[in-house]
Amino acid sequence: MATSRSSITCSSTDTERNNFLRLAQGILGPGTVIARDVLQRYITPYLLSQKVNYNLSIGYRLNKEQRNLVTNASSDGYRKFDITLIYYLLRNLVSDINDPSKPKFPNPTRGWGKSPQPLDHSISDDVERLRILRNHILSHASSASLHDSIYQTAWQQLKDIANRMGRELRKDYDKKLEDLESYTMTEAQWKDMFSKIQSIKGISKCFENETNC
Repeated sequence: MATSRSSITCSSTDTERNNFLRLAQGILGPGTVIARDVLQRYITPYLLSQKVNYNLSIGYRLNKEQRNLVTNASSDGYRKFDITLIYYLLRNLVSDINDPSKPKFPNPTRGWGKSPQPLDHSISDDVERLRILRNHILSHASSASLHDSIYQTAWQQLKDIANRMGRELRKDYDKKLEDLESYTMTEAQWKDMFSKIQSIKGISKCFENETNC
């Protein structure tokens, strides 16, 4: 259940604010790149656009911006797709069709919408983990801060996903996360990061006045 905007608190220490924004960067940056690469592996942008446009039961649940992204995927690719859209497409479309030029996308070990167990390591299990991280850390956040223990657990999970996905997709996601671990934002970069996550449900009110966060 999403946290209402009126209940959001913005007070935090610098460390807790850094924890939150570093993890937000990890999810919105490398985490989202991983999700895009997964989608690219299992269906071409052209076929995806074609399938969604001819499948009303899939397309009607997309908002206008999402429909435009899908419609233009054949020319623009997946570079603007976010985790929410990718998860929806993988779950409701890609897992049920066969792209003759791509491998078959597997269902998660315990089914869609369920939390994977520690030893569930299929590529779709990690897609579920990305969804859960995105929702719990960003969409359902009650404040723009993370206690060290919560941050460390979530960050390690993101690193584990990046490591497994990197081996599976033959990409180097680890380096991008390592760079974030030692990265310190300038004030201008803080504001830029705030603007990127303002629209995510549950935390936008906290960033209306970033000096209070």
